[in-house]
Amino acid sequence: MDLRLFTTGVICTNTYCFLDGEKSFSFMDPGGNGKELVEYVKSQNGVISSVLLTHGHYDHIAGIRCMVEAFPNIKIYVHGDDAYRLGENAFDVAYREFVQLGIGEVVDNNDFPIPPGDVLLKDGDVILKGSPTFPDGLQVVSTPGHSPGSVCFFSAEKNIMFTGDTIFAQGSCGRIDCEGGDGEKLKTSLERILSFPDDVEILPGHGPASLLKTEKKFRSSLFSF
Repeated sequence: MDLRLFTTGVICTNTYCFLDGEKSFSFMDPGGNGKELVEYVKSQNGVISSVLLTHGHYDHIAGIRCMVEAFPNIKIYVHGDDAYRLGENAFDVAYREFVQLGIGEVVDNNDFPIPPGDVLLKDGDVILKGSPTFPDGLQVVSTPGHSPGSVCFFSAEKNIMFTGDTIFAQGSCGRIDCEGGDGEKLKTSLERILSFPDDVEILPGHGPASLLKTEKKFRSSLFSF
């Protein structure tokens, strides 16, 4: 599978890149380093056609402005419940949230404005069907808790799930002290993810990949928040 990983932004976000057309690329969670991402695509004589967001926190969207300036026809996919984090409110929401977390200084005004979402996702949607990397598309799995509009993207044919900040390797999960965080919803979302087959590989928003069978062994620590 032709999947490229970039580590971006101030919190080392996993930004995934793959082909969704002959010379068009999709990026998932561009958390910064927008110029680097644009330069990579241009080196491949390609274009960026879409940005997929597992959620709308600043450390997953900070690279979008630079990408859209280079490729104005990009479509941004985001769940409807996190759509308010983009568009005209993006800086205010990001700064308010990161100040609450004690790291407001990392929010760079140069990463804004960020355009609004173009495609508002909902649970069960299948997107990018027919792409070279995911011919059967990616299924949207709604996993609120870390944020109201957190989602995972699941590929049954490739047996992988992009989990954003809902679940990480080694029995850890996303924080719930961000704006709109909800512990009970996160527990429900974690249970939903763990219901998928053991051999599904998870590709999280930060840190290394893992297998669900491994993460199921960490159930007690995973639900200890």
